[in-house]
Amino acid sequence: MRIRAPHAIGSGTIIGPHLIVTAAHVVSLGPGQGDVGASALRVLTMYGAPVVFRVLDIRVAKPWADDQPAARINDIAVLHVDPAAASPLSYVKNFGADAVAPLSATAFGYVGDALVQARYRSGTVSRDGTAFFSSDIDADEGMSGGALVTREEAPRLVGVVRSRPASPGQAAVIALPFIAEVFDPLVAVQAQKESPA
Repeated sequence: MRIRAPHAIGSGTIIGPHLIVTAAHVVSLGPGQGDVGASALRVLTMYGAPVVFRVLDIRVAKPWADDQPAARINDIAVLHVDPAAASPLSYVKNFGADAVAPLSATAFGYVGDALVQARYRSGTVSRDGTAFFSSDIDADEGMSGGALVTREEAPRLVGVVRSRPASPGQAAVIALPFIAEVFDPLVAVQAQKESPA
């Protein structure tokens, strides 16, 4: 999914019929400043022809901050959209928490302003508590909020792309795992909205 906000362009991943996960910094004005507002977002994808989704609600994990490492795990948001999106991906919570060796993974997302086929960058990631780190996956601008998919055994959605290394060979936070205490409340709120009255 391509997500356009007044201040940023990013990516997202369909995780339910009406749910898209992305990075909080794509849809937020900044730490502690709230979200950009549902009407300010443009979410679209390609299903043969462009499909535009109307954003009904934005749920951002709180608090999140770029300058506080402990709060970076909260750089995650869930959008409630209409119409229903096809082909949601199932996600794995807390993947890699016990991994000792680096894991093979691929980061997916849209690059630049054009809605073209999503790009991907493959390499290895290591899990250090609250984040996936990588020195060989260089996620391009616009990939923030995209999918991190493990290539171990069957492909699995395990995280949300957050940033890229500042320079080649430098390990940096590349993605955030779906940590239950951060992620579950965002999905639970959306699930309540979808339940019949």
